[in-house]
Amino acid sequence: MRLHKGVLATSDNTFFSDVVNAVGPETEWAKLLHRAFGVAVGDEDDSFSLREEVTSGLLLYCETFSFLKEALPGDDFALIEATAARIRRELKCELASSYEDSRGPTS
Repeated sequence: MRLHKGVLATSDNTFFSDVVNAVGPETEWAKLLHRAFGVAVGDEDDSFSLREEVTSGLLLYCETFSFLKEALPGDDFALIEATAARIRRELKCELASSYEDSRGPTS
């Protein structure tokens, strides 16, 4: 994302915030990046579970694809598009399954 947005790193200390500011701190991409690295934003609780961090990382992959898809070569595009679709499909199934589990047994 750094290269795509043309962010020149001024230092290792500001790299993370430089990229977030270039993409937009209020974007879904920035929110997912923070959660994937376990960094709280604003009034958010900073105690993310490993599952939340990993899920955010997978969704960040999908969101990054959305930003970069026009710049990707055809072969790369097809592979990454299929991967992003699979991630979304698997996470949707997992959410549906956990919702049904939380409702308990049905009669």
